[in-house]
Amino acid sequence: MFRDSKFRKLALIQLLIWVGVSLTPALISFTLSGDVTGATFTLKGTLRSVLPLAVLYFSNYLILAPLFWFSEKKYMKVLFLLINAAMILIWDSFHLFKMGVIPPEVYQQNPHMPRDFIRTMSWISKFTCLVVQCILVLIATTEYNSVRTARRLLESEQEKRNAAEAELSWLKNQLNPHFLFNSLNNISSLTQIDANRAQESIWQLSDLLRYALYETKDDFVPVAGEIEFMENYIALMELRCSEMTKVKKHFGQFPQGTVVAPLLFISLIENAFKHGVNTRVESLINVDMTAQGHDLVFLCENSVCSNADTTGHAGSGIGLENLSRRLDLIYKGKYSYEHIENDGVYRAMVVLKDVVA
Repeated sequence: MFRDSKFRKLALIQLLIWVGVSLTPALISFTLSGDVTGATFTLKGTLRSVLPLAVLYFSNYLILAPLFWFSEKKYMKVLFLLINAAMILIWDSFHLFKMGVIPPEVYQQNPHMPRDFIRTMSWISKFTCLVVQCILVLIATTEYNSVRTARRLLESEQEKRNAAEAELSWLKNQLNPHFLFNSLNNISSLTQIDANRAQESIWQLSDLLRYALYETKDDFVPVAGEIEFMENYIALMELRCSEMTKVKKHFGQFPQGTVVAPLLFISLIENAFKHGVNTRVESLINVDMTAQGHDLVFLCENSVCSNADTTGHAGSGIGLENLSRRLDLIYKGKYSYEHIENDGVYRAMVVLKDVVA
């Protein structure tokens, strides 16, 4: 805590406040009277009263509270109370020994006032000083606890951010091999149908992987790059579709500067081709992404085919779970994700709020 620059800065601010409190009476005296001697006398009197209180405050704020009161050992709290009691007792005893219960000048300034009354008022004054000292100990301890609590909350939030960033990195790294597995699986199926088209698709896959592996390292990427990636991926997937499958795609215009999380929607497109393609019956896939005001709206629809061409284990649900988790981590509170099946059509829609530049 002592190495924390914010803590040191706060302690310095408090010290300046105490200095200001000490100097203010003397400055007021000098401003009103112009008498340097009187202002000096006032300053000395103020320092005699304020300096012990300042020492008591900073002793607790900087040393006693951190080391004793907030220690996990119970006996340290007892030591904290004993040390503070000793400090107060030593100072008050020294003051009584030096000045007496009632300073002599008090009698001189109030010759007609009963001495018993003066003595009573003096004891009340000393009791009030004791109460002020205890309150200062409480304030110093409370102030340190506030700083300590704020520091812990900040560290906790930082730990949460680090954990979220680590999870996002893991999710992104998980998505790449998943995407590669699905693509290679489709190319493997294509080699049995058309070797030339399969070779062409390998070159397309190479371009897709180059983007996925090297151009998506940042947390956000230009939406134009994502659109090009999705268009190329759809073109690759269309190679294995027959004339029975109708593929529609539409990507609207987005202002320059619009960015999105990389590879965010590819799982929905993968899922659409997995469950929406059947070479023996008519099927439909529709991908649409547009800007509506400052919101980005992504829509993916596909026919629900009971015996769709789903070879291997591609699209086993990892991608869609990945999508849900990434949305929650990156766009928490600023997105909607809906999916529904109706009349033989599966419809998934993602709305990213306030992302369009």
